[in-house]
Amino acid sequence: MALPFAAGSRVFASDLNTATQQGAWTSYPVTWASSGTAPAKGSGGTLVGYYSKVGRNVTVKIMFNSGTGTTFGTGYYSWSLPFAAATTGIPTSQIAHCGTLVASTAGSATFYTCAAFISQGTPSNVNGLVNASGTFFGAANPAAFSGTGVQFCITMTYESTS
Repeated sequence: MALPFAAGSRVFASDLNTATQQGAWTSYPVTWASSGTAPAKGSGGTLVGYYSKVGRNVTVKIMFNSGTGTTFGTGYYSWSLPFAAATTGIPTSQIAHCGTLVASTAGSATFYTCAAFISQGTPSNVNGLVNASGTFFGAANPAAFSGTGVQFCITMTYESTS
């Protein structure tokens, strides 16, 4: 039996077991892109994405840790999502969904908190906005990222198209 349960239907323990397992974390391959020169996680770097989907609600977390061969490229960054976001009724190029993005410089010397967002124009990607600056999160903003131990963590919940 699929969610949601229909009124008057008989629900068995196996149905409830299945329903409660729909929120399990599943990994997916994340693409890290840039508006300029492409970044690369390089040797020793890690970039992992996980999602939990219940119905059309998707919670996603993307985690990055730079390694010895990481290059940070130029421009502002975007990361792929496991499912395209629903943007019906959102005006052109406006924010459709919001979350958080936390970053640290090499060796966790400094931490930055930013807004993560999905726009109406790019429903398959998440971007970042640097707090109080009105500019996109990227290779040189809010800091010039370099070296090993740089971390990015994005978390958000959004409605998918299916």
